[in-house]
Amino acid sequence: MEPRCPWPGYATCGVVSVMRVQRFWVILLLLFGVSGVVAWWWFKQPQEALPELLPCADLVNGCGNAEVSVQSDQMPKVMQVFELRLKAQDAQSVRARFDMREMQMGLNQYRFLRQQNGDWLAKVTLPVCVSGSSDWVMNIEMDTGAGKRRYQLPFTAGD
Repeated sequence: MEPRCPWPGYATCGVVSVMRVQRFWVILLLLFGVSGVVAWWWFKQPQEALPELLPCADLVNGCGNAEVSVQSDQMPKVMQVFELRLKAQDAQSVRARFDMREMQMGLNQYRFLRQQNGDWLAKVTLPVCVSGSSDWVMNIEMDTGAGKRRYQLPFTAGD
């Protein structure tokens, strides 16, 4: 008669039951190992800094800070083209995405084009929002010599 098996759930410790227990521990160790590697990789990734908020009372008169300024040629209105001019000293490329304050508006991204005077220009059309709200957020992303810079500029569109 075989001796009693120390593992719960097994009456005897035959070759098959020992192999099952060993397989269980190997799978468990592999799972923990893979989980550990994934967690290490995830936390090792550089964390994106939160975008810097650019104050804006009137987009037509210009908004911004010492590093970047944005100005519109007219009061932004839904479904009407308006021109945005951005000034930034170290920018290599500039993109902007427009969302509502509490709602993403889908693929609504614009690429600014560098002008001869060093300014960046984009022609923008805001989409219609079903909620009727006119509170927008311009999410600006710039590639610079020092890396990516992100800004948020809240503004209100006209009727």
